[in-house]
Amino acid sequence: LPEYCFWYCNQLTKVVLPKKLQSIGNQCFHGCSSLKTIEFGDQLKIIGDESFRECSSLSTVKFGNQLKTIGRAAFSYCNLQDTVVLPDSLEEIGEACFEYNVNLKKIVLSQKLVNLSNYCFYECSSLSTIEFGDQLRTIGNYSFSYCNLQDTIVLPDSLQEIGYEGF
Repeated sequence: LPEYCFWYCNQLTKVVLPKKLQSIGNQCFHGCSSLKTIEFGDQLKIIGDESFRECSSLSTVKFGNQLKTIGRAAFSYCNLQDTVVLPDSLEEIGEACFEYNVNLKKIVLSQKLVNLSNYCFYECSSLSTIEFGDQLRTIGNYSFSYCNLQDTIVLPDSLQEIGYEGF
């Protein structure tokens, strides 16, 4: 889908994407404030920068198993609920990708993810549980700042660096 394709389509509540769709352009659904759920097909490889930013009703996403890249701020300022499971195919998450999802409680990171970008889950104030992948080496600056992490965090043996105020 091209950039800005459904930009600020405020009445849009549901989108059924083609199963063979491989990429979603930058800001494609940016500001679709009534969009509630979206399910991505298994052929999708790239979600562009700010693709779903400010989709303030978006509470549920289900990612396909070939997703490689989620762009910068792609799901920032959404309303993702409970648990988000990132597929093991995912190799790159852009900066501030899930920031300000205040109802997100648990994140399961990809096994292939090596670097977690700056501000990735910044101000996800209900986030209390994180499952890290076995390949994670770097947690960027402010990645989990202002989250509500509980009890115990098990960091992977592969971890080499935690950025400034990573937690």
